[in-house]
Amino acid sequence: MFKYLIVLAVTLLNSIDCIGQYQIDIKQQDNRIAEVRIGTFSQLEKLNIRAEGKTNNILGDWSFKSPNILFTPLATLPANQTYHIIYDGITISSFKGNVNKLPSPLVRAFYPSSDTVPENLLKCAIQFTQPMRDGDIYQYLTVIGSQGDSLQDIFLPLEPALWNYDRTTLTLWIDPGRVKRDLLRNQQLGKPLEVGKKYRIVISKNWKGVNGKALNEDYIKEIFVTTRDEEVPDVTQWKLVIPKKASRASLQVLFSEKMDYLTALEGITIENDKKVVNGTISLIKNETIWSFTPKSNWIKGEYILKLSPVMEDLSGNNLSRPFDLDLQKEFDGAKNPLRLTFKIE
Repeated sequence: MFKYLIVLAVTLLNSIDCIGQYQIDIKQQDNRIAEVRIGTFSQLEKLNIRAEGKTNNILGDWSFKSPNILFTPLATLPANQTYHIIYDGITISSFKGNVNKLPSPLVRAFYPSSDTVPENLLKCAIQFTQPMRDGDIYQYLTVIGSQGDSLQDIFLPLEPALWNYDRTTLTLWIDPGRVKRDLLRNQQLGKPLEVGKKYRIVISKNWKGVNGKALNEDYIKEIFVTTRDEEVPDVTQWKLVIPKKASRASLQVLFSEKMDYLTALEGITIENDKKVVNGTISLIKNETIWSFTPKSNWIKGEYILKLSPVMEDLSGNNLSRPFDLDLQKEFDGAKNPLRLTFKIE
């Protein structure tokens, strides 16, 4: 969040062509200075800004921004540094930013939350408590095998990485070329995960958030691998727990298996009388239950659950087709309904 911080007001030297007093405002983003405003100053051609202890002027753009002079550095400046305003070689003032005492980021959740996953697990998701830095994120991710060896080429190194809009949730793909049987990478490198083995996914403590703070401690997710899942989720086996009218009790959809967190979270909408019912959605019990708490009390009537066909299980099998589809075999499409109905009496 941008904010202006009034640092100080000073009386100008008599030898400088300025008026009375002025103030210095700085515009910050996180712990970086993005702009400096010098108030009530009539000229800028001899103005410069230098970091304390440095002899070179900071590069940037000077301009009039009535009623102030505005300096925009070429690159944002660390807020914990002291800076001097120089006029014609003379220091006329100094300023320093406000360093936010923000906590270190943490891993809020890792999905799938279950410690047991299928051999053809396709995706993982990591949620952080703060926005994280991008760049070469894969240097902070390590998969360790049952023998203590660090495994290579497990995650697909996507560029750019699959972040949500504020970089607090990261989606990781297990290399599909190794997950899918009979593909070249599968034949050359083998399956990324093997049945009956345990693995540790380590997120390095050195990964920093956008505020410059690191995680400070490694996050470790342990998983045990079971047999492959090659079938589409069976909607006909899902069960509904229906709330009573005039209450805000949760509607629950009990899946027949563990589902992919992100696609299941966004894959169901509720309508009543052709209007979307607003509320809060969560996934519980290792992503086997979709839970919806309405914003207002339930009213009597008929409701429709609309299902997105791209909702997936942990192996990437969506409601329409399996992920590892054998192209040599005929596939007549999934028979899943894409809507469920229920009544509140």
